[in-house]
Amino acid sequence: MAKDLTALLEELRNRHHDAQLRFQETQQASQVAQAASTKAQADLQKAQQAYAVANQQFVGWSTAYNAVMAEETARKQAAGQAQLQLPNTVEPTPIAAPSAHLEPAQAGEQKSKTDVIRDLLRQNPGGLTPTEIWSHVHEQFKYRAYLYSVLKRLTDREELSVRRGKYAFRMVPQQVKEETATIQ
Repeated sequence: MAKDLTALLEELRNRHHDAQLRFQETQQASQVAQAASTKAQADLQKAQQAYAVANQQFVGWSTAYNAVMAEETARKQAAGQAQLQLPNTVEPTPIAAPSAHLEPAQAGEQKSKTDVIRDLLRQNPGGLTPTEIWSHVHEQFKYRAYLYSVLKRLTDREELSVRRGKYAFRMVPQQVKEETATIQ
């Protein structure tokens, strides 16, 4: 019987050892599964946050789209209705043709480019845009940038006024003109 007990005891030790090995393997597998579950939960949370952001953007763009469509519909409806014509109260001012004294100076007489611009603007009291001035004086000027330089200089000296993109010769009383000449 002692032999039987020894064999039984040996059998129990082997089974206990096998059970311990299986328990450790199962415990390691459980830890791996727990880590995978934690990672999956974190991924799920990130995906839910991304979904919430995308949903907010969708709602925002849908609102914007609906607003633009409503404006477009209102614009089309307004365009379909007859609109009143406003009277044209401003008549275009004709540009005076360049006179003979804007031609290049005679051989004996030297006229400055600044004087050419002054004379042109005196002939057009309604004012001229730089493009209109250039169309009259482009033969006398080598570079268009110099035209802008002259216009800036005359504006700084308060000889010209600029209103709505047009340069006009400023009418200065004789007294103020004399005072300005002495200051320079």
